[in-house]
Amino acid sequence: MSPVAFSVQSRSRSCFCNITSETKELVHKCGVEEGVCILFVPHTTCALTLCENSDPDVKRDILFAMDRFVPNVDFKHFEGNSDSHTKSSTFGFSLMLLIQDGEILLGRWQDIYLADFDGPRTRTVYVKVMAG
Repeated sequence: MSPVAFSVQSRSRSCFCNITSETKELVHKCGVEEGVCILFVPHTTCALTLCENSDPDVKRDILFAMDRFVPNVDFKHFEGNSDSHTKSSTFGFSLMLLIQDGEILLGRWQDIYLADFDGPRTRTVYVKVMAG
């Protein structure tokens, strides 16, 4: 199967966008019972991660911590978003998830998130599902 893409609209400069349902839907459409699901974002100021899906304070706390670890200080990059590039590089631009019995294997409290550090923007997520 060729990679499939879907769009995500972020609502603020730094935010987590839950993409679990879109990803699960694509896996179900593929009909793969055992294999892997690879997600990739072709952007340098957003990332992909797994995170707590129950308490929204966890996501807020992570964004708060990232702003403390990588403040938007006097970077040389002329666009003024080097903090966003640094945060995204720290998280990473892809995820590989296992598929078992036609379902993505996630922990009880895990969901899949696009972490945008330079929004609001429309982002693209590519998904590749492979049997194996």
